[in-house]
Amino acid sequence: MHNTGSLYQQFRAFLAAPSLLKKTDFELFELQKTPENLPLNSEAPRGVFGKRMEFFFSRYIQSSSRYHLLGENVQIIKNGITLGELDFLIEDRQNGRKLHVEMACKFYLFEPQQGKSLWIGPNYKDRLHLKLKKLRERQFPLLFAKETRDFLPFPAHQFEQQLHLSGLLFTPWNQSPPSSELINPGAIAGQWLRAEQFKAKLKDHRFTIPQKENWLQPPDSATHWEDFKTTWAKVEGLLERQYSSLLWAQDASGNYQRFFIVWW
Repeated sequence: MHNTGSLYQQFRAFLAAPSLLKKTDFELFELQKTPENLPLNSEAPRGVFGKRMEFFFSRYIQSSSRYHLLGENVQIIKNGITLGELDFLIEDRQNGRKLHVEMACKFYLFEPQQGKSLWIGPNYKDRLHLKLKKLRERQFPLLFAKETRDFLPFPAHQFEQQLHLSGLLFTPWNQSPPSSELINPGAIAGQWLRAEQFKAKLKDHRFTIPQKENWLQPPDSATHWEDFKTTWAKVEGLLERQYSSLLWAQDASGNYQRFFIVWW
């Protein structure tokens, strides 16, 4: 896998990532225009994509003249046992609102399945509807648990709750998902294929396999390209380990695309 992005490029890609949701019962927190001079350092978490995105969100809040960070990753502990965690507590200086924001950056693939439509994680573990259920039933209610009181800078009732769920969505090869009131169509960024489709359809393309920390970046940010044979040898190894692979592709006409090759 190729490291094609600097920390700054990854940060900018995170800020530009679309919301996965169009309409929901959660109030959505949107990232506003931010200064070009963003406070970054080499201490960004490595290895865990979600932690790196939380780091970017925190730096965005800290760089903003509008927001004041009251707390992040606030662990709620009772008798030495962690009951849960509040992602971000923020004060909006513009209007005085206090916000509890849960944030995540995800990649989901649309799969029609036995009469119902699912948005699933690339490795078939995560589910968008289960993520929203967990937010609704566990993460947001935690703010109002009696055990949380001692960990808050202000009473729980003063906080409004919002969600920032960004990322990219992928549809099956040559298929489109049905229209949805929930899903933001602007987040659809590419297609997914199985191995046999990849081998049959994309042999004339060039490819890069980006590291996960660069998945949000546009394919034209790649600096290294490989042919189908070289790429397939790498993809095959990933699929054998049940790891779906994101590819950036360039066709013979120079057009860029994103694809997931799935193991399932």
